[in-house]
Amino acid sequence: MAPVLSAHPPATTTLVLLLSMLSLAAGGKLLVVPVDGSHWLSMREVLDVLRQKGHEIVVVAPEASLYLKPTKNFVMKIYSGPLTQEEMEETLQAFLRDVLQEGSFLERFLKVYQAFYQLNDYTLTTLQIAPRVKSCVVAQIA
Repeated sequence: MAPVLSAHPPATTTLVLLLSMLSLAAGGKLLVVPVDGSHWLSMREVLDVLRQKGHEIVVVAPEASLYLKPTKNFVMKIYSGPLTQEEMEETLQAFLRDVLQEGSFLERFLKVYQAFYQLNDYTLTTLQIAPRVKSCVVAQIA
């Protein structure tokens, strides 16, 4: 191994410098505004690892959600959104019922399109709530 390292002194020096800088890295603060669903399930695993590495994590989420639940690995700030938990669950059940219902392709396509239109409306309404979310976040970070 020594002959390989001595044959490439610039690479060896760079490698030693990079490895020595790893101990200088410090945990920071992270603000996460997640999207509910499978995106969150993947992100939660990343946040768990980041927390173990010393990062301080604040998650801002609507009170009505399917998967966004607090854990010991991050601080969760909740804001009130346009839907209640019951309304969200009813909307999901109606969507699944419409998608799995028998009928022509066109009928099912139009129902799915309408459901996505409602989801888009929900997203836009959530964005209009952004000033309340901002005040919640600023209070936490300060």
